Amino acid sequence: MLSQQPKEASIPLQDCGFGRTSQEYHDVAKRMRSHGGHTVVDIPCVVVIGNQSAGKSSLIQSITEVPLPSSDGTTTCAPFEVRLTRTDASVPWSAQVYIRWEYDASGKKLLLVEEVKFGPRLEKKEDVELMLRRAQAAVLSPTGDLSRFVQIDDKELRDLAASKSNAFSKNVICIDLAGPDLVDLSFVDLPGIIQNAENDPKGEAVGLVESLVNTYIKGNCLILVTISMSDDIENQKAGYLARLADPTGSRTIGVLTKADTIPQGSLGKQQRWRDVLEGRQHATKHGYFCTRLPDDIEREGGIAPKAARLKENEFFDSTAPWSTSTRRDRCGTQALVTYLSELLMQRIRDSLPKIRRDVEAQLQACKKQLDALPQAIASEPCSFVNRLLMVFCDDIKAHVRGSPTSAALVQTNKRAYQVLKMDIRSTAPAFVPFEAEDAFAPVVLSFTEKNIAGFVKPMYLKDVRERIGSHVTRELPNNVPYAAKISLIIDFQRGWEQSTLRCFEAIQRTVDQFLTRHIDQQFQRYGNLKAIISSVVMEQVKSHAEKTLKQLQIIRTYEANFQDTLNVEELAEKRASWLASYKDARASRRDDIGANAQGAFSFATPPASFFGTQVPAGSQTPSPVPNLAFTFGSGSSASPRAPAAGPVPPVTNKQVPSKATPQSYTKVPDSTSQGTGTPPSNSQTPRAASASTAATPLTGAALQKAQQEAIAAFEKLGIKLMPEDLAKFTPVDENQEVLELMAEVRAYFEIASKRVVDLVMFAIDQHFLYEFSAALHQALYEKLGLHEPNARERCEGYLVEDPRIVAERSELLARKGQLESIIGDLDK
Repeated sequence: MLSQQPKEASIPLQDCGFGRTSQEYHDVAKRMRSHGGHTVVDIPCVVVIGNQSAGKSSLIQSITEVPLPSSDGTTTCAPFEVRLTRTDASVPWSAQVYIRWEYDASGKKLLLVEEVKFGPRLEKKEDVELMLRRAQAAVLSPTGDLSRFVQIDDKELRDLAASKSNAFSKNVICIDLAGPDLVDLSFVDLPGIIQNAENDPKGEAVGLVESLVNTYIKGNCLILVTISMSDDIENQKAGYLARLADPTGSRTIGVLTKADTIPQGSLGKQQRWRDVLEGRQHATKHGYFCTRLPDDIEREGGIAPKAARLKENEFFDSTAPWSTSTRRDRCGTQALVTYLSELLMQRIRDSLPKIRRDVEAQLQACKKQLDALPQAIASEPCSFVNRLLMVFCDDIKAHVRGSPTSAALVQTNKRAYQVLKMDIRSTAPAFVPFEAEDAFAPVVLSFTEKNIAGFVKPMYLKDVRERIGSHVTRELPNNVPYAAKISLIIDFQRGWEQSTLRCFEAIQRTVDQFLTRHIDQQFQRYGNLKAIISSVVMEQVKSHAEKTLKQLQIIRTYEANFQDTLNVEELAEKRASWLASYKDARASRRDDIGANAQGAFSFATPPASFFGTQVPAGSQTPSPVPNLAFTFGSGSSASPRAPAAGPVPPVTNKQVPSKATPQSYTKVPDSTSQGTGTPPSNSQTPRAASASTAATPLTGAALQKAQQEAIAAFEKLGIKLMPEDLAKFTPVDENQEVLELMAEVRAYFEIASKRVVDLVMFAIDQHFLYEFSAALHQALYEKLGLHEPNARERCEGYLVEDPRIVAERSELLARKGQLESIIGDLDK
């Protein structure tokens, strides 16, 4: 069964120079256990186990010298911790019963272990049994009032025992016994292991007791196994459980009970038990002790402890095989008690340094875990809630306004506004100053934003004339109907509303995500408060979004109803620039034809169309006239580019299609070198080409020289011109009115598109973001009822934390207090 040969150790009675007496070491262990220290660190102790009717209770009674509860069946219904203390001869004997609550009524471990007194200090040994029975009744009824159990009599105890629903409890009954005849020793007596489960058909009691035993005999404890010699050792489950917990037998001490039950003639049986006592069978490191305890008649007769010890010694001195055993020194209860006291003291002493290290390490880990949790609220609830609101609202304002540390929201919104700008610019009217059937080169739309779908449909001279014709009413000849101009403006404004709504929806999504994230960060631990904050914030977002939509509709109404601007200087400048560009393009076309060039005209690099597109590089046709570049709808260049002032490449005979085909439409990257609507510069505005039919028009340096001479001549007359102004001196075009209309609408687009993008941005920022952030604190303050008479009660409800965080903090605080108490015990 149990293995290992016995090794006798010489255990000194003195303190071995550690500065503490044996009693002090036992007291340290006692204090640590009273705080529940045994649940967090391994504190050495003695655990007494045994089968039912193995004589365990009689052994405990012999050691303590006090009567214990006795009845049929199991005497011990709960763990029973006995703490013996030797006192001076002048100090009278006394006893104090405690209950150590380690589990609640449902069997769940308590966070805070508490040891409470049960009843008054006892000065008579005969009072102990009744008080212990009362304590057993109390732990088996954990919901009852302890003070009631202290006073109940024997009859009521029997009635409770008969009706009790719980047969066992894991809470501990403790008794401190102090007297001059005792030794310094503490041990835990566990309920007897049930062999016969007739009264427990479901096996619940059997499982509970064995689980309790297995829990207690782990770690550094000494296992005191009571083994009845009235049965074979192999049949006793207590020894089996001890061997499972201590396979090497290094912590196991056997106690052979009921030595007087072996018949004198059973020589074989006597020899088997003698072999066990002397270490030849079932050996353990600490060996075995043998006891002869009072029988039923002697107990009923009230035999005194000293008389019982004397009778025990007489039995072993006179009865074979014990009287002739080589281990006669291990026969008798007194030898067992002395050995246990000294061995336990030594193990406690040797374990204290490790216990301190373990406790300090656990305390540091516990503090780190507590630091990682939100601190418990210590201030007045209303003030605390209001501070939370102010911090939250100030944070929202900082992100709305933007700062080096709070730039994400503003930057994300700026990207949405850039998309809006590209969307609006992509609606630029695509006027081409040629007849539809006479397009001189393939043209393509240039888009740089993914959200822009399709192409802007080009409008040729024929298309514009038809639009003018459809609006003619009672005008005098040579007057373009104003309604035609308005209709062209309305055309490019049609998509602005959807672009604006897309922009606002994108910003709303960004704001919703931003607010959700910040609410989670600041109110996650307060579930009730978070729910209300989220609701109020979403209400405010919705309310300000509705106001903003109204403002955006007002802007849309302005643009639809008022095709006007006070920015007349810029409008006139852009109108003149576009008109000159259109006329220059047509003049260049005529010059190319007159020079018998098969291409219409060449483009500046990179080539571009009249409405924001580029001609494929392979189709570029150098011309004897200045290079031209037109950009209409692109997000980067929506004004005509001026011609280069340098020489023009020679003419080449390269056929250019007369019409743009679908295959010629290709998207090309946007250039960021020049913003949309930038007026033509000196070096980039198309130069006028002569409309004469001269066979050899001026080119290169000759043309440049002629231009300079012309400009110089005008300067002598006091007229200052730019190279592009020379286009104004070309012959009047038969499409002059159409070109003027195209130039004016295109110029107005540039003014209006810039204006609407800015107005939309201002409206969203002001009415949605700024006004929302400004009104948020007051809305939250009122909705939370912080101004109400019952504000304190409301705030206490708001600040109820997540139960998981509360439970974790409570557990950590309880453990921290427990560990600090253990360190305090070690320092005493």
